[in-house]
Amino acid sequence: MQETLSTILTYICEHPLDICGTIAGLFYIWYQYHVDVRLWVASLIMSCFYIAIYLGDGYYAMAGVYAYYLIAAVYGIWVWKRNSGKDNNEEGLLKHVNLKVVLSAIVVIVLVSYALSIILKLLNETGNLWMDAITSACSIVGMWLIAK
Repeated sequence: MQETLSTILTYICEHPLDICGTIAGLFYIWYQYHVDVRLWVASLIMSCFYIAIYLGDGYYAMAGVYAYYLIAAVYGIWVWKRNSGKDNNEEGLLKHVNLKVVLSAIVVIVLVSYALSIILKLLNETGNLWMDAITSACSIVGMWLIAK
């Protein structure tokens, strides 16, 4: 038991950015679940931590995704604040996604995946290029949908 506690404390001391990023991410999830505009503030904070982490570890594609999340968080705050005072006969700011948006999102995911795979290949990225590209593209499109 004491060895486990020592291991946890050592990890916390050696990885403060990871811990802070995770805490900000948990707040993000909490606020997202409660449809609270503060989710974007938590996303801003979380993105800053993970950009620093991934740049430090040499994972430039993931740092780029979190840079996008940072920009999307600013956009999300702006959109939510702009729409919050409008009487649009909808439940809060939530909207249903229609088939056109779903199909558009799929097309964008395919195109972004292809573009990211090319960029990763040019950067001599090792590992599974397509898996990295597809998951990054889904993350990018998902964050855009949340912001909208």
